[in-house]
Amino acid sequence: MTNKNLLASVFFLCLPFLFYTYQLSSNIWKFFVIITCVLMLSSLLLIQSKVVLFALFIMILLIILFTFRSCFRLILISGSVGCIIAVILF
Repeated sequence: MTNKNLLASVFFLCLPFLFYTYQLSSNIWKFFVIITCVLMLSSLLLIQSKVVLFALFIMILLIILFTFRSCFRLILISGSVGCIIAVILF
């Protein structure tokens, strides 16, 4: 791929399929998924696509928030109310 952002976006779009494979597969496939994720992350760091790294950070943050939903219920409610108010105002 000639454009670094295009390559990085393809990597980012492949991540949900890798997570799905990791959850439903046997140990040998989990090993391959981990190796693939490490190679993809190292490639993302080498090509320095800042937008996809930011999107990866947001995705990890959202996974953490939704995993520990009961602890962050107040944060999610206040964030939702803030987003609704921002949409109404703008």
